[in-house]
Amino acid sequence: MATSKNNAVAQTNSQYKIEKNVPVIGMGRTSDAWKRYPLDRMKVGDSFFMPLDDPNAKPHLVQPAVKNYNRVFKTNMELVSRLVDGGRRVWRTK
Repeated sequence: MATSKNNAVAQTNSQYKIEKNVPVIGMGRTSDAWKRYPLDRMKVGDSFFMPLDDPNAKPHLVQPAVKNYNRVFKTNMELVSRLVDGGRRVWRTK
């Protein structure tokens, strides 16, 4: 609830009903999308290359895969990626 300067409660005319105790879909499931990348074999300083013409590369999924990998395996891996000639290179930095 929002309050104004004089502490009056603001009301809205929302058409949406508030529901309680509805579980969030997908919570608690783990994804193995990290297996698409060689994260489990990388040491700090290692890198891998994804060619731009590879339709399976999906560079936009690297960071979510790392986040999931860190959660599943209790690590704190960090990666950085850069566009390079012909594709994208991803380095492990931590």
